[in-house]
Amino acid sequence: MPAAEVAAALKKVAAAEAALNAGSGVGAAPSAPEEETVLPAGTYYGRTHATAVKIVDGIFVPADAGSSPPVAAQPGSVEASLAWLREQGAWGCRAAERLGPENDFLPELELHDESHGGRFTGGKLGPEAAKHLACALGANEVLTSLNLGDNEIGDEGAAHIARALKLNRTLTAIDLYKNGLGDAGAAHVAAALEVNSTLLSVDMAGNAIGAEPAEALRAAWDKRDRSKLIIN
Repeated sequence: MPAAEVAAALKKVAAAEAALNAGSGVGAAPSAPEEETVLPAGTYYGRTHATAVKIVDGIFVPADAGSSPPVAAQPGSVEASLAWLREQGAWGCRAAERLGPENDFLPELELHDESHGGRFTGGKLGPEAAKHLACALGANEVLTSLNLGDNEIGDEGAAHIARALKLNRTLTAIDLYKNGLGDAGAAHVAAALEVNSTLLSVDMAGNAIGAEPAEALRAAWDKRDRSKLIIN
């Protein structure tokens, strides 16, 4: 692609990002989908891509993402989960970008809202999404903040996330508020907190957590700042 066309495409991305940052709030009418732009391998905004990339929701993803079937040879692998995420649209592409091996400087993933690359308008992420997010999170060494608030991962999704938290040693903040968690989900998170001392902020408000699992969460939190553990 000629340099002039690359520059024009990048200007288009910058304009799209500016529009997102100006942001329409929750409830605003969704914008029309962007025309797909494909760029050759190269360095854009400080990141080097070894293959051609396309622009989805203002971010760069492999140009062939979604054109080949998910990795089937290694079910349960990080690669398979990233492939699944990329097939889910804008929010999944953003999650795969943040959690994938090419990300070396983007520390936050917001999947709680209906704008700025969050989940699709009116959509809720459930246990299946949590499973694939957790698979990639367990191996991620860049993300420091994950917001999954106002979704529906439930106790099953909490079990997936908890397993990832037992492995991850980079994340310092996670939001799981209003996710349909009950006592079982809280118990899973408490077990993760017993072995993960990296987390310094956990929000689990708006879930149906009883007194006993709430106490287990506080005990697992140990000497960390109690104001940063929000249960109810």
